[in-house]
Amino acid sequence: MSISGTDASSYVAPVENFMAAGLLGLQASIFLGGSGAGLCKRRFFLPLGLAMKNNYCVELLHFPPDYTIEEDQDYLRANTLIRWGECLIANGAAPSEVDRYQTTIDIYPIGADSGEGSDIDAIVLNNDYTPYTNELLLQWTSSDAGVAKPLVAFGGTVRSWFEDQLGLSNLAVGDSGNVTINSVQIPYTIANRPSYFYNAIDDNLTPQENYPTIQPIMQDDLISSLWQVIMKGDPTIDPVVAYDNAAAYYDTDAGQTKICEQVYIQGFDYDAILAQTECLIPVKYTKSERDEQRNATMARLKKLKIPENFETHRLKAFAKYCKKPHFYLNY
Repeated sequence: MSISGTDASSYVAPVENFMAAGLLGLQASIFLGGSGAGLCKRRFFLPLGLAMKNNYCVELLHFPPDYTIEEDQDYLRANTLIRWGECLIANGAAPSEVDRYQTTIDIYPIGADSGEGSDIDAIVLNNDYTPYTNELLLQWTSSDAGVAKPLVAFGGTVRSWFEDQLGLSNLAVGDSGNVTINSVQIPYTIANRPSYFYNAIDDNLTPQENYPTIQPIMQDDLISSLWQVIMKGDPTIDPVVAYDNAAAYYDTDAGQTKICEQVYIQGFDYDAILAQTECLIPVKYTKSERDEQRNATMARLKKLKIPENFETHRLKAFAKYCKKPHFYLNY
């Protein structure tokens, strides 16, 4: 490979380190393929299109959607990442810089359909990809300033991985702190998977009837994405304090109005003006009410056997709309 330009020399090591980590993942895939685990039906997929050096944060997810290989060969075109980018923008991230927040690592670098999460979990044996994941985490959370970049862990499978690998327990959405990976202290927070908001929408109900169910999820998501924006501004901040500050903002009237507007914009294709009209007096839920509703939603999705990775038609439609040129001018 030939790398040219003013800053070319600073990118040699990141590219070499990425390829070395990728080799660890490839070796695990070859091993799993030879074990009869069913990997031959799917594809080994390194994260493509992501910042390796000048990123603000790292996002840890389950596995990459296979369509990003087939259509764009660019992980940042994944519907879930596009949707999370909108949460970041709602919290003040510049649209032109959203990609720098979303350097993404999967604990299982296996391209598959969004509904195949349990199948992927069954394929992977004894955390074979952990050396690969840890190496990328080390590379992409490090900075020239010597301050670790913040990490967001999305979804239940990743929470379980965190607990197993890092000696934590009983993690829940909103838990934040510092974790040691390869002798480096990395600030983290636990978030919903970006698709979860859409999975909770009941197509048999009106937007207003859906609101009490999905408002707590949107509130969680906006708090977690605001945490990223706060930590990007100063990665030395105590991650617990940063989360508490983000949560405190979304308990204000202005924060509740923003939650309401984003529910209708992201969930039901309202434009900004119509969403504002719907949210003149937003309904505010207490933490205990949100927790109760969240638990009920989890139970319903489990009963319906809807995996948290599953990409609904609403998520796909919203992401497709976001891909249009000049979308952000609508805000």
